[in-house]
Amino acid sequence: MNIKKEQNNAHKVLILGATYSTGNLGVDALLTGTMTSVFEYDRDTDVRLLDYGKKTISYPFSTQYGNSTTIPQINLRFSWKPIQANNVFLLFGLCLALRLLPKSARRSIATKNAVLRQICEADTVLSIAGGDSFSDIYGFKRLLYICLPIYICLLLDRVLIVVPQTLGPFKASWAKSMCAKIISKAKAVYSRDKDSIEAANEILPQPRTITFSHDMAFALTPKKPASDLLPDWLDRTNTKRPLIGLNVSGLLYRGGYTGKNEFELGGSYAELAQKIVKLFIEKLECDVFLASHVVGDGENDYDAVMQLQKDLPDNAHAHLHATNPALSHREIKYVIGQSDFFLGSRMHATIAALSQSVPAVGLAYSRKFDGVFNSIGAKDLVLDLRSMPNDKILTAIESLFRRRIELQKKLTPSVSKAKENALALYTRAITEIG
Repeated sequence: MNIKKEQNNAHKVLILGATYSTGNLGVDALLTGTMTSVFEYDRDTDVRLLDYGKKTISYPFSTQYGNSTTIPQINLRFSWKPIQANNVFLLFGLCLALRLLPKSARRSIATKNAVLRQICEADTVLSIAGGDSFSDIYGFKRLLYICLPIYICLLLDRVLIVVPQTLGPFKASWAKSMCAKIISKAKAVYSRDKDSIEAANEILPQPRTITFSHDMAFALTPKKPASDLLPDWLDRTNTKRPLIGLNVSGLLYRGGYTGKNEFELGGSYAELAQKIVKLFIEKLECDVFLASHVVGDGENDYDAVMQLQKDLPDNAHAHLHATNPALSHREIKYVIGQSDFFLGSRMHATIAALSQSVPAVGLAYSRKFDGVFNSIGAKDLVLDLRSMPNDKILTAIESLFRRRIELQKKLTPSVSKAKENALALYTRAITEIG
């Protein structure tokens, strides 16, 4: 299969399961890292996003080669009203019907629909699935939301590549069946952790090759914020106090989606966050900044940051700061990279630190932390909030902080390899497909 086209025809890539409109800077980092890898293969690639939306939108994008381009989004609608030409259920049904026709007739009919035409033009389709949504842990609707566009692309005989992500867990039989079909039909499947490889193969009738590759956010380059967004407290000229970054998860701070601790944490997350700040400011004599990595509606980290600041005593505020929620994913990575030590419950906030060789503690609420941290030899930096009581977590944090210089030296070579691996992912996938 010769995927790369002649020079006068741009290589076309369609990306599913990520946009720049979610407010989740981790998804933004995954998307930018993936596109950076694509442009490493061919700097003139025509990249488009396929996702749900109502408004016509194109995202400005600067490649690693210094040229600017725009990334248009092809909109789908997730609605039980099938009259819309881009309704995902209508498109899925149409593609099923097309399978009854001779292959030679399918494309000519499919291309009469604007969405299907652009799918048919894609040389490859890359599925990101938000990084961790290829699972039924978020419920049937969420998994259907993720899988339907992938099914449509497969029914149109597109070359599907599942980029590195968490696969599973798969609990319900319907989820196992739904996801097994995708994993079986994909031309290449990558996982960012070894546990996902096992979870995926367990649901397949016959095991297949699923390749480990580092999280695509390792390919993300930081960007220094403009002066109006660059905080004064980053200037460490007149202080010897170490700078500590803490990402506070808005989701966990409010007790999960239901507020009833469905993640089964071993202690109060809000109380833990307060004690972490006090530990670093009062005992370890550090300055602390609170970093938001999900902004906007819903599980907003910035709301949690504001509440945490209110919950802390006044004497802590002289050494406590917060990042501006207007920072982009590249800009927040720059700020995080200036810290001496970092902690976070948003995994991609910690990757922003680790990928710059800043020791980072993963305050984990799911298994995805273990695999990603282990991929760079940093599994000891994961503290599981579900199995460890808060007092043990605080003791471990202090111990890791005191080893930060040793940890940084250990991180540097493995991080360099992870960056190279993520950057080369798309080229490697194309080579393996043939």
